[in-house]
Amino acid sequence: MRTHKAETIKLESTINHFSESVMSREYDLVIGMYTKDCRFDAESLATLKRSFGEMKLVPGEPDMAKLFTEAYLPK
Repeated sequence: MRTHKAETIKLESTINHFSESVMSREYDLVIGMYTKDCRFDAESLATLKRSFGEMKLVPGEPDMAKLFTEAYLPK
């Protein structure tokens, strides 16, 4: 995504049915939230884990390993 902004915007626009100008602004706002190595941020996952329990969406705190995978990433 970082090196192919135009292609990303075009694809997102097709999927989301928003104009490319809207998707371009959205891209600029959120691209910094993605890690460069495509791995999930451990601190953010811990916050989600805690919040799921606090909001009583699940009993206790969930096993986060069951909710996402990084298996497709290079070792």
